Amino acid sequence: MIKLLSNLFFALFLVGAAFSQNEITGVVTDSDSGSPIPGVTVQVKGTSIGAVTDFDGNYNIMGDVGEVLVFSYLGFSPKEVTISNDRIINVSLQPSTSELDEILVVGYTEQKKSSITSAVSEVTSDELTDVTTSDVSTMLQGKAAGVQVVQGSGQPGSLPSVRIRGLTSINGGTNPLWVVDGVIVHGTPNLNPNEVESISVLKDASATALYGSRGANGVVVVTTKQARLDQNTLRVSSRLGYSYFNNGNFETMNSRQLYDYYQSFGNPNSIPEGVDEGVLTNDYDWFENGTQTGVIQDHNLSFTGGNDKSKTFLSLGYYNETGTLKGYKYDRVSARLNHDYKVGDKLTLKPKVAVNYNKRNNRQHSLYALYTYMPWDLPTDEEGEIINPQNLQNAQVWYGRDNANYLYNLQFDYSNSREFNLFSNMDLEYQILPDLK
Repeated sequence: MIKLLSNLFFALFLVGAAFSQNEITGVVTDSDSGSPIPGVTVQVKGTSIGAVTDFDGNYNIMGDVGEVLVFSYLGFSPKEVTISNDRIINVSLQPSTSELDEILVVGYTEQKKSSITSAVSEVTSDELTDVTTSDVSTMLQGKAAGVQVVQGSGQPGSLPSVRIRGLTSINGGTNPLWVVDGVIVHGTPNLNPNEVESISVLKDASATALYGSRGANGVVVVTTKQARLDQNTLRVSSRLGYSYFNNGNFETMNSRQLYDYYQSFGNPNSIPEGVDEGVLTNDYDWFENGTQTGVIQDHNLSFTGGNDKSKTFLSLGYYNETGTLKGYKYDRVSARLNHDYKVGDKLTLKPKVAVNYNKRNNRQHSLYALYTYMPWDLPTDEEGEIINPQNLQNAQVWYGRDNANYLYNLQFDYSNSREFNLFSNMDLEYQILPDLK
C-alpha cells in the first residue's frame, strides 16, 4: 500500500511539473497617466521567449513560476516581475528622465543627443541583439518611439513593414528610406543584426531634410561596426531559439466530436452524404500533421584589430530557421569586411564589403487546410501513397468540401529560391583642419 501511494505521488508530481508552464496575461500602463502602452517588449529573462503588447497594452506569454518577466520600452525604466501563481500580471512603467550625452548619426554628420532638437531616436547594438531574429527591422519593434513594425507573412526570413510617419498614403508608398553606412539602399536591407553598431531613426522634416522627398516617410540610418584602435578581439556567439504555434483557445474537432455535431442537426438532409458511423474508423489530426516546433539557429564569428595605420572589422554569420508550419526553411550565410587604412597624415581610405547568400525552401503546409479538412479523410492510402481526391480508387471517399489534398499538390507546387547580394562602397576621409574632416 505504501509503495502504491508513493508511486501515485510521484506520478502526480510529474503531471504537475509537466503543466507548470502557464499562460501569463496582463496590461502594461504608464504609471503617470494610467494609459496603456503599446509596443512594450515582454521577455522571459535569460531566454529567447518574448512578446509585444498590442494597441491596448495587452500581452500574453508562456512562463513558469519563479521565472522573471522583463518589461522594457523606450522612454521608460525597465521593470522586472517574478512570475507567481497568479496568471494575470499588470505592470506600470515609470517614465525615464535620464538624458545621455550620446553621439547620434544624423545624415552625414554626428551630433550630441543633447544638442539635437529634431525628432531622432537611436537604438544601440546591445538593444538590437536581445532577441534572436533574421533581420534588423524586426528588432526595431518596441525599441524606438513612434516606430511601428508590422509583421508580414510570418514565414522564416520574411521582412516586416516599418512605419514611421503615417500608416497610409494616397498615391505613394509608406516605407521609410534606409541608409547603410551613408549609402541609400532600395528597400529594406537584409543585414545580419550582429554587424550593426547603431541605428538612428529620423522622423520629422528637419531631421530628414538632407534626403529631400525620399525621406518623406522617415529615414532609418544604419551604422555597421568598425574596428577599434589597439583592440585585437575575437568574438564567437551561438544562439538557439524555439518558436511555437499559438492556437489560443481554438481547437479543431476530432472524428467523434464532428460526427456528434452533424447528428445534432434537426434536418437530416443537412448531413453530408455518406456520413454515418463508418466514418469513426478514421480520426486523422491534420493540425498535428502540419505544425511543429520551429527551431532558430544563429552563429556568428567576428574579429576586430588594428594599429595606427590600419584597422579591420571582419564578421561571418550563419542563420537558420524552420517555421512552425512544416515545409518551410530559411538559410542565410553572411560576411562583412570594414577596413580603415591611413594613407598619410590626412587621408584615410575606408572600403566596406558585405555579402550574403539566402536560400529558401518552400513546401509549406496549408494553414487553411489544417482548420478545414475533415478528420475522416486520410492523406495516404493503405500502401502509403498520397491520395488524390480528384482521382479516387477502390470506392475511396473524400469528405472535405474542397475535394483536395494539399499534400498531393505539394508534390508539384513548391518553390526553391537562391539569392546572392553584394554590397560595397568606398569612403574617403580627408583632414582639412584639426576640427574639420
